[in-house]
Amino acid sequence: MSEDVRLTPPPKRAPIDALTGLRFLAASWVVLYHYAGAALPSGTPAGLRNAVGHGYVGVNFFYLLSGFILAYNYAEGAPGAVRMRGTKRAFWKNRLSRIYPMYLAAWLLAAPFVVAHRFATDASSFVALAKLGVAALVSLGLVQAWLPGANAWWNPPGWSISVEAFFYAVFPWVLPRIAASRRSRVVLGLAAWGGSLVVPALYVARGGGELALAAVKYEPLLHLPTFLLGILLAEVFDSKHKPLLARCRVPLGIAALLAVVVCVRVPAGFAYPLIHNGLLSPAFGGILLAVALGIPLLSPLLASRGAVLLGEASYALYILQAPLWLTWRKVALGLTPGIDFAVFFVMLCLASVGAHRFIEVPAQRWLRRRELHLVE
Repeated sequence: MSEDVRLTPPPKRAPIDALTGLRFLAASWVVLYHYAGAALPSGTPAGLRNAVGHGYVGVNFFYLLSGFILAYNYAEGAPGAVRMRGTKRAFWKNRLSRIYPMYLAAWLLAAPFVVAHRFATDASSFVALAKLGVAALVSLGLVQAWLPGANAWWNPPGWSISVEAFFYAVFPWVLPRIAASRRSRVVLGLAAWGGSLVVPALYVARGGGELALAAVKYEPLLHLPTFLLGILLAEVFDSKHKPLLARCRVPLGIAALLAVVVCVRVPAGFAYPLIHNGLLSPAFGGILLAVALGIPLLSPLLASRGAVLLGEASYALYILQAPLWLTWRKVALGLTPGIDFAVFFVMLCLASVGAHRFIEVPAQRWLRRRELHLVE
């Protein structure tokens, strides 16, 4: 969600604009999952309904993309001696300036709804204030994903930004260690993929309550293998095998896309925790590599000016979706469900582009100027 393929400094590598456009499609899939289900007509084919119902996997795609883009932008050095470009402090300052201004804006937009809900549902004002205080601290501190059941205490989509913050914290250490490993990238990739599925598989096998499922779905450590897989994909993208991959990019992309389509056309059922936590990561990785290498017609379309603009605003679209949906519910124009969602989605896109241009980018530049001033 939060990886900006074009703005992420240091700008020493050409941006992969097609991946920016692809971000918008992934973010939109998540929005469809959250709000479009009730808008589908009663005669909607089961396959399409299931595809919308699997939109949560868009978050998994973002974790993969995050590892790929960070490694693509920040890795430097010869194979076996790769290091992170720049200092850890500069990296963390940069990532914080990237995610927090828009995150805070969405947090403030959600605040009136959170406060109203707490006072409407809690037995006393004291209890409501206590819960609000804890929820505010947890969400502002970006630690809600570490606490099972706390992910929805404020702005629910923010849980994934809490996971991203953990990735940023460990990236300066994991990048050189992955690069220094002499094991085959295929072996490491399979290990990362398998690692993402161990705990979800145990949950499926043994069962558990809602709290256990929340821990499986949201715990940052359980999503780290997917992020590491993204780093490995960036290594493969820059490796000596790139010419071979480029020749195979079209069948690779088609095969990966078909794998996703087949999976999301059937109900998740018992496999839901596995799908949520990385079962589709290899297929998403294939799509990511194919688009980055350049699929005829598709990659140029995703790299077009309009697609890139929407992709740049996709983080704002993702993090603003819940508070803007709640605001839209207050309008209640009496539209049919399908039209109601369509109008909301268009307005969300416009609001996201505006928020990106007038909140996210100016705040990011201001924070970076302050950092440069402090260094000087």
